[in-house]
Amino acid sequence: MLRDRLTADGHDVTECSSGRASIDLFRRGVDAVLLSQAVPDMSALELLEELKTIDAAPPVIVISAPADEAPRALRAGAYYTIRPPVSAEEVSLLVRRALEATSALRRARSSQPPSDPALAPQLVGETPAMRAIKQTIERLSSSPATSVLVTGESGSGKDTVARAIHVA
Repeated sequence: MLRDRLTADGHDVTECSSGRASIDLFRRGVDAVLLSQAVPDMSALELLEELKTIDAAPPVIVISAPADEAPRALRAGAYYTIRPPVSAEEVSLLVRRALEATSALRRARSSQPPSDPALAPQLVGETPAMRAIKQTIERLSSSPATSVLVTGESGSGKDTVARAIHVA
């Protein structure tokens, strides 16, 4: 039913029966991911986190049964979460919105003049924490997310990180 609706909408649909197969397909390139809680060889959150380390660009919509999974999935980088039962029309609309948002973000990024590296804030340090921050900024630069909340103690460099995200 869902496959038929997405195919009728003009999407090429490929189903994967395991998390590993999903990761292999994701590495070859996809436009969007529908992720079910019922992945046999890993949890949906584990799979989402793995997918986000490969490429942050395609939106991931998580179809999740437990209510406590939704906030965790969103924090892990999901574009949207939805609880079953879901209708094909509902998922079709979500996929269309996710693809439109991703497309608009890519157009906006491609129309921006390249930023001057000399103006980019310098993040210094090579501690594991700083490397993690730099990797997160790099992932965010190709993410469909339009807003990022940077938190931390006073004087911890939130402004510098925010400027680095904006320039990236």
